Amino acid sequence: VQTLVGQFKGNKLAFLQKSLLVTQFTIALACLLSVFFIRKQVDTMTSMTLGVDKENILYVKLQEKLLHAYDVVREELMKEPSVIDVTLKNCLPQDQMQAWKIKRKDFQGEVDFITEICRVEGNYFDFMNMELVAGENPFKPGFGIKNYCVLNETAMRKMGLADPIGRYLDVYGIDYVVAAVVKDSYTKILYNPVEPQVYFPIDYRTGFNYVFIKVQGDPRMALKTMQNIWEERMPEFTFEYGFLDKAYELLYQKEIGLSKMFLWFFVATLLISVSGLFNMSCYVVGRRVKEIGLRKVNGATQSDILLLLCGSFVLWIVTAFLLACPVAWMFISYWQQGFVVKTSLSWWVFALTGSIAIVVTLLTVGYQTIRTSRVNPVEVLKNE
Repeated sequence: VQTLVGQFKGNKLAFLQKSLLVTQFTIALACLLSVFFIRKQVDTMTSMTLGVDKENILYVKLQEKLLHAYDVVREELMKEPSVIDVTLKNCLPQDQMQAWKIKRKDFQGEVDFITEICRVEGNYFDFMNMELVAGENPFKPGFGIKNYCVLNETAMRKMGLADPIGRYLDVYGIDYVVAAVVKDSYTKILYNPVEPQVYFPIDYRTGFNYVFIKVQGDPRMALKTMQNIWEERMPEFTFEYGFLDKAYELLYQKEIGLSKMFLWFFVATLLISVSGLFNMSCYVVGRRVKEIGLRKVNGATQSDILLLLCGSFVLWIVTAFLLACPVAWMFISYWQQGFVVKTSLSWWVFALTGSIAIVVTLLTVGYQTIRTSRVNPVEVLKNE
């Protein structure tokens, strides 16, 4: 305040003032780096190939009444031109409905393997573009009525089955034959490795399952068809639906919220820092008005004066940036430990942040410098 009203009487900027300015910009730049890397991490997780399709897929949780009439529901939906395919699963891919203990029939000893249980319709693997790496899909019509199951690669490794096709598994006293192995897919939030999964045929006796509808183009007609079926058969229940890609994005709301928090903290810190930088530049330039006048008389250009006055401020901001980099790097490295998939700490993020800091400094200090350098030297030196 004293600087702005022309009452500051100090001869030079104190070490404490410079230190506070550097500290403020260090915090601001560390926050900005964190924002960039958190958003980059979220973008990496939401855009990566999961091994399971999630685009252009609607889902509706079926009540028991509609589940028992699934063949009719599917037939009606497939009449809609925008619908590509329809399938069932006992839960959303990112959720976990059941986990069972499963034993290998030929395994020596009483060792159980905890696996996620997925109940699916026969066309589920094709619907989700999930690749079978061994065997054939046993849930399709015409394969037989034997108790078949499908493992994912993680379950195969966990059970120590190098060649699992045709091997028997004991599921609570019932023998199941492994008919196929499906490639691992990142169906859950990317905090943990892929879980072991065993797939069984859909159980139409259960009260709830999810119907998935793959659409092309505008999904509104498919939604309208599904809603009409729902209201015709179950008007007492509210019709609710969702999009699978949006459901996956919701898994990372905490990370997105953290990014927003750092962004607002950066904005607040930057405003305080720029305010201090502006006041300090006012004071420095004000003290050197006569020096600027003399330099102009001796032929100094506006660029020469700008370089002279901005040099020290740029040095302070560069110092703040160099301090902010390891702080942000340590925070992001620690924060990323919780994820299976990690984004790289790209050099261009550091370069972009440093460039922003330099541009903000030049704009703030340069405004004062340019305004002062335009003053007529005669007016400045007339009393000398």
